Amino acid sequence: MDDLGPIFTKLDEIIRLENKERTANGALLIQKGVLQLMGQMCLIMNPSVSENIHLAGTTDVDARIKAEYFVKEKMVEISPIFWSKR
Repeated sequence: MDDLGPIFTKLDEIIRLENKERTANGALLIQKGVLQLMGQMCLIMNPSVSENIHLAGTTDVDARIKAEYFVKEKMVEISPIFWSKR
């Protein structure tokens, strides 16, 4: 879980393709969202902290996600670390 980059690269591509389809159909485009990492994940993703403090491994991401339903669902499909209670 050192790098979330590939997850978001894939998500960006899915959103780009969906927006292309929506444009062709005259539908509203998916707006930008906000992902706020919280808890231990903030420390793990901060190199200056994670290099100096031993942190127990984690298998999920504590995050606040402000995005459209489509984006949240695709995040869960791409990676189970974004599982959310439904």
